[in-house]
Amino acid sequence: MYVLQDLEAVTPKREGHDYFNISPYPNALANGHAACNQNLTTSDCAICLIAAKTAMFGTCQNLIGSRSVLHDCTIRYEQYAFDD
Repeated sequence: MYVLQDLEAVTPKREGHDYFNISPYPNALANGHAACNQNLTTSDCAICLIAAKTAMFGTCQNLIGSRSVLHDCTIRYEQYAFDD
């Protein structure tokens, strides 16, 4: 949950709305990435990421990794590092 909460909080405020993170907890390794369309406002990016996370948990609840891709944003977490 730390990774997803951090993605939701930081991504909309970052220039370019693109953010990668890693869980600081060694016993709960998780890598995350979120991005929004650069033309979105901070508020619209945050709303899009909430919708993407809701869609992700609606279909992929309790999985080790997951990704949700909407028209203007994407959010992803995995137990391994990724580069895209």
